[in-house]
Order: sequence, then C-alpha cells, then structure tokens
Amino acid sequence: MSKIVKYVVFGVIGVLAVVSVGAGYLLATFNPNDYKAQVIQLVKDKKQGDLRLDGDITLIFLPSIGANLGKVSLSEVNSDKQFAAIEDVHVSLALMPLFSQEMLVNEVVISGLQVTLVKHKGGRSNIDDLLGSNVNRKPDDSGQVKFDIASINIADANLNYSDEASGAQYSLKDFNLKTGRIANGVASNIVLSMAMQGNKPKLEVSTELQATLTFDLSKKQYSLDDLIIAVEATGDMLPNKSVSGELKGDIQIDATKQTLQINLAGGLLQSQLKAMVEVNGFSDPAIRFDMDVDQFDVDSYLPKEPVEAKVTTKEQRLDLSALRKLDLDGSLRIGSLKVANIKSSNVRVDVKARNGKLNLSPLSADLYQGRLDGSVSVNAVATPKITIKQKLTAINIATLSRDAANFDTLEGTGDVDINLTMQGNTVSAMKKRLNGNVSLSLADGAIKGINVAKKLREAKAMFAKGGTKVQTQAADKNEKTDFSELKASFKVKNGVARNNDLSLKAPLLRLTGSGKIDIANEIMNYLAKAALSKTLEGQGGADSVNGITVPVRISGSLSGLTYKLDFGAMVGGAAKQKIEAKKAEIKTKLQDKLKDSLKGLFR
Repeated sequence: MSKIVKYVVFGVIGVLAVVSVGAGYLLATFNPNDYKAQVIQLVKDKKQGDLRLDGDITLIFLPSIGANLGKVSLSEVNSDKQFAAIEDVHVSLALMPLFSQEMLVNEVVISGLQVTLVKHKGGRSNIDDLLGSNVNRKPDDSGQVKFDIASINIADANLNYSDEASGAQYSLKDFNLKTGRIANGVASNIVLSMAMQGNKPKLEVSTELQATLTFDLSKKQYSLDDLIIAVEATGDMLPNKSVSGELKGDIQIDATKQTLQINLAGGLLQSQLKAMVEVNGFSDPAIRFDMDVDQFDVDSYLPKEPVEAKVTTKEQRLDLSALRKLDLDGSLRIGSLKVANIKSSNVRVDVKARNGKLNLSPLSADLYQGRLDGSVSVNAVATPKITIKQKLTAINIATLSRDAANFDTLEGTGDVDINLTMQGNTVSAMKKRLNGNVSLSLADGAIKGINVAKKLREAKAMFAKGGTKVQTQAADKNEKTDFSELKASFKVKNGVARNNDLSLKAPLLRLTGSGKIDIANEIMNYLAKAALSKTLEGQGGADSVNGITVPVRISGSLSGLTYKLDFGAMVGGAAKQKIEAKKAEIKTKLQDKLKDSLKGLFR
C-alpha cells in the first residue's frame, strides 16, 4: 500500500512538473499578440466588422489557465461606428479539472462593457447585421457542459438602444454584478445594480437587487430566495414626478414544467402590497394571483390630456386584443382606491379571464357613505362589449355624481340600481350604444339650480307689473328645491335615457315629470310639473298660490342646464281651476233645485 501511495505521489509530482515545464515553454516561446492581425482579418472577412485589440493579450497557466484580453472593440458591419467595446476581460479556468473533462471557471471579470443597439427605419437592427444567417439558428443542445464558476464580476457596463423610426432612446447604465460560486445545487449570493433611462416616456429608474440563487441545470429548476428589490424612479408621468419602493420575497422557476411562482411583499408605487402570483405555461400562460394592497391612486398614473387635445386629437380605438389570450384567475383587495376620480374603500374584486372574456365578480366596495355590490364583465371576442350590474345602497348621490361626472345637480341619500351594456370600438361609440335600465330612490335631498317655491312667490309681483308669462334662467348653484323623497327609473336605449315616472315629494309640492338625457352628447331635455300646496311656508317666505301646477322645462348641457318656468300655463291652470270650481258650484245648485221641484210634484 505504501508503494502505491508513493507511486501516486510521484505521478502527481511528475504531471505537475511536465505541466509546469510545458507552461514555461509556452510562456517563453508563444506570444498571442503575434496573432492579432490574423484574428482581426478573420473577423473582417467573416463579419465585415472592424475588430480592435488595443491592449496586450496575456496568458496565465498556473495555478489556473486563463487570459487577460485588455481593451477590445468591434464596429458595426461595413461601418466605422462602434457596436461594442470592453475595457478589460479576464477569464481563468482551474487547471486540474480539465484533465477529467470538467470546466471549472475560477473567475470571470468584465469591466467597462459598452454596447450600442440601433433599430433602423427599415426594421432591421445592427446586431442582425453582425449575426447574419446565424440569427435564427437553433442552439445545439446535444451535449451539456458541466461548469462551475467561482465568481462573476461585471463592472460599469452600459447598453444604449435607439429606434430611428420613432426617435425613442433607452439606456442601461452602470450595470454591476457580483456573484459567489455559480454551480449546480450551490446557493450563491448575487448583488446587482443598474440604472435605466428613456425619453419616450421620459423616465429614469435605478434598481438594486440582492438574492440567493440556486439552480439545477438537469431539472431546469431555478430559485431566487431572500430576494430584495429596491427601485427608485423619476419621470414627468409619475406622481410628484418620483416613486420608490422595496420588495422582499422569493421567485421559483421550473422550466421543464413551465411554472413560475412569485411571492413578494413591501412598498411599491406609494402602496404597501402583498402578492402571490403563479404562472403555468410560458407560451400560453395561465396566471393565478392573490393580492392585498393598502391603497392605490390609479389617476396618478394616467396621462393628463390637455384640453385642446380633445378637439384636435382623433379618438383612439379601444384595443382589448390582449384579453383574447389572457388566462387569469385571482382575487384583489384594496384598502382605499381612487379611479376616474371615484373614491372607495374596502374594495374586493375577484377576477376571471379566459377566451376573450373578463369577469369582475363579485365587485364590492364601501363608497360615499354607502355600499356597492355587483359585477362588471368585458367581452373582447369581437367588438368590445361591457356589461355593468351594480347595486348602490345608502349612497350620497351628490358627492358620487360630482366626482364621477362633474354633475352637481342632485342631492340626497339612497339606492341606485344599474343594469347597463355598452358596445363599441371607441368610448364615444360605446356611449351611443348604451342600453339597459337605471333606477334610483333618494331621501332628504334637493334638486340644485332652482327654487320653485321662491319663483312662484315672485310670479305674483311679476304679473302685477305686467311681466312676461315665461321666464328662463340658468342654473343657480345657490338655489335648490328640497324634497323628502325622490324616485325615478330610466330606460336607456342607444345612449339616450328616458324617464316618465319621476315622483318627488316635499312638504310644499308634489313633482312629476318625464323626459330624456342624451348621455352620448351630454344633453338633457326634461319637463317637470310641480303641483304646489296652497300655502308656501318655508323655503324663504309665505304666500297664497291656491294649489296650482307649474310646468318647468329643464334643458341644455349637463354642465350648464337652463330652467324655463311657464307662468302663463300656471295662470291658465288657476283660471281653469276657478271655472271648474264655478261649474261644480252651479251644477250643485241646479241639482238641489231639481230635487226640490221633484219633491213638489209628489205632494
């Protein structure tokens, strides 16, 4: 046994001696810099690009085998424009594992990498030119390389991208990556940082990532544990032009099963969130999620459209084609939410999307001192179609209508039932094909813009001075007609809501009405009839009007309604009322005389 050990030791020493002698001989006799010209010419012949090797190439043989390339640059095809450049590259391999056909990379160091990608107006890019016919070649996976990298260090890398057709420019700057050992089944610490910039839209983002990477190449399984992602962004489209956040969690990938699982929690987009996302299938992904968000302001991230753009810019078509391939199932809960200027809290929505159909059901929330329960569905298979079924209970209608549609005409608290469908390729087209039913029942509110009782008191004085019988006035935000109860239902057809059962009750009047609201064009044409009580006490005074009816025509744009009061019809109605009363009185007297005459005949 001792002889065997001795022979092994002598053998190892002998091998090392041979390698050392060979390495020494190569270092003494072989200079890789002598072959620079041949390498440069080879690249010129094969890729029509100019390769520059400005630094000295240095070979290392012991204790590892490797090379320092120095400064390297490569031009675009048939051009003196630089495509890529590296300040310094160093790669070294462990020597002994090579004898057993294993590649153990001791170190990879890349410093000062610069890459410029350009997409030309014709659609082809400069990297396509360099790759040539190899761009669509499938990789050869007939054999696997067993590798083990002790560390990777990439410092100060930069990548610039420009699109000549659109003028868009993006850059990845100060890319730095440091890793520990990268090998099958070995947990490696990774630290990555980079900054990104873009001009369309103008945005700057800096990101730092730390994680523990573990993978199994044979099973194609990868995991990032103890993940920390920190993001800071600035841009004109961001709230306050700046956002920041930090997320922690883990990511698991199984490429064989085509599954991805993400678990993240932390702060992002001025919100605190906790999210679980599962993806099954990478070509046609089925996405499952469960998410909690403390608050989110959607409006802060939507572009602010200039007023003049509404006149000069052609309306864009709704593109819901992405829904046709979407396979989504999950639940979202938001503590407080603002979207389209509508504010809500305790939002709960379950989302299902498949085969071009999206369903949000249940969709519930607390809003404007009341409650919302219902559903929303979107069908994107052909022409986009949206169906809304909602029940609003004990809602403050004034604040809701003011926030949702800038409509400040109605006050009160009550219930609203909505069952509507809309269809079209644009928002305006959907308004014109809006159909369904809406009903409301309000209590203790007011119709803003006019005080009917006050106008009736003014009518008596107006007539005494020979005033006009018809009076038109714009809505006055300081005037209103109070009510204790208001009920109405609307049938909506092709963007026009029609009502004929308005019922308003108040101590001073009973109001009925009928008319229409053109939702597509935001125009209202409505005729209300106010049946006044005999005494106008309250709402600013007292006077006798003898229980007459006043027609009130409401018309104009929803943002600037006008009220027309027909006092002539009021006077005619009062006169008619007196005539009818006189007829009834005469009829009664005639009936009494006839009875007396009949009694005389039978005596």
